Amino acid sequence: MIFSDMGTVFQFLLKNRIVETKTTTKRRSKPGEAEVAHILNSWGIEELEEFEEFLNSQGFSLYEATDQDYKGIALGGKMWMLIRRPQDEISSFLSIDPSMEAIRIKDIESKEVLGVWFLHIWLMYLYLTYTKIGRSPEQVSKYEDAFFIGDDLIDAVREHLERVRALQLESESQKRLVDILDSEKGTDVNRRVKGFIDVMVKSNLIQKVSENEYQQTLIGAIEVAEAFRSVMLGTLVNEDSVMQKLDQLAVG
Repeated sequence: MIFSDMGTVFQFLLKNRIVETKTTTKRRSKPGEAEVAHILNSWGIEELEEFEEFLNSQGFSLYEATDQDYKGIALGGKMWMLIRRPQDEISSFLSIDPSMEAIRIKDIESKEVLGVWFLHIWLMYLYLTYTKIGRSPEQVSKYEDAFFIGDDLIDAVREHLERVRALQLESESQKRLVDILDSEKGTDVNRRVKGFIDVMVKSNLIQKVSENEYQQTLIGAIEVAEAFRSVMLGTLVNEDSVMQKLDQLAVG
């Protein structure tokens, strides 16, 4: 394997998360994508295994799919996706998490505060794209049915905050959780949710399909399925189960 090719492929995937030999009307080809697709298509089993070993050491894995595997991939096309390995830590050079920064509204906010907010917004996003439409995390192929309106996510987060405020929590960690979520004022939730949506779009986990309407992407669905299988968040079959797991993850 030519190591410059590996570097070219890795840098493109790290920035864009997906590579396609043919793009659909929903997505335009990125600069350099045709070259990267050509490199990946030219690699044999040995080169791909070597690249996979490198990716695993960085906390990632390469996922390959064709139009025969999932709808949404161009006819006769092939797609490669850079998937996070939920059981592994991401390399230290990727330690600054843009997801946390995306929802920051005050410079003094700690990682604890940002982590709590991101977790709660994230699981309300899961509620809209799984629970609400009666879909399990392992139903990857239904990603094209997972639409949501930005305002619906804002409303879901606000409704969740009201439920959290009403909980009779006893431990200090649980009370700290309520204090963090109860501190929101005015347009704080709107700004945090907008930041969350923006970073999800930039990460190719969701895509904008119309004004304020979004759809989950294939890579977004695969990452949820991988996380579900690896860390067993539990089945998302109804809102109560989401809330139960949310409480466990947020205050446990």
